[in-house]
Amino acid sequence: MIEQHSRSNSTVRVNHRDVAPGLTGLRAGYLVKLVLAICAGFVIVDTFAFAGNARFGLNLAFGIVFVTVGALWLMIAAMTHAERLGGLRAWLTDLPLSVLTMMIGVWQIVQDSLYSAGTAKWISFGDACVVLGAALLALVLHELSTERVVHTLEIVTEPEAESREAGEQVEVAQHVANGQRVTV
Repeated sequence: MIEQHSRSNSTVRVNHRDVAPGLTGLRAGYLVKLVLAICAGFVIVDTFAFAGNARFGLNLAFGIVFVTVGALWLMIAAMTHAERLGGLRAWLTDLPLSVLTMMIGVWQIVQDSLYSAGTAKWISFGDACVVLGAALLALVLHELSTERVVHTLEIVTEPEAESREAGEQVEVAQHVANGQRVTV
C-alpha cells in the first residue's frame, strides 16, 4: 500500500509492505488469545460475583468456550506453522498452551458435576487463573516476535516546482528592492 502526500514542491510517499504475505493467520491468532484472556478474566470475576446455579451455568458455558477457543487456537497455530509464518518457536509455544486450554475447558465442564459448590468455586477460580496466564504468556510471546511490516518514507522533490518557487522569490526581491509594495 502506497500513500502519497503532496506539497507545493515535494511529494512524500509512504510505503507499507508486508514482509510475509498472508498474515491473517497471525492476526487471527492474536485475536483468539486476546478473547481467551478476556473470557478467563470474566470467569475469575464471576467466581465471586455469582452464586449457585448462575455460577454453575456460567462455568459450564465458559468451559465450552475454552474448549472451542483452544481448538481454534490450535488450528490457527497449525495453519501459520504450515505457511511458515509463525516459525518453530510459535508452534512450540502455541501447541502446548492451546492443548492446555482445551484440557482445562473439558475439566471446567466436568468439575461442577463432581464437586460441591464451594469446592467447584475454587477449582473454577484456579482454572481461570491458569487459562489467563497461558493467554497472557502467548500474547507476550506474540509481541516478542519480529516486526512483519516494513515502513519506508521517501521524499521526492519536483525540480520544476522548485525552480518556479525560486523564480518567484527573485521576482519578489526585485520588487522590494525597487521600493514597490508586494502582496502575497
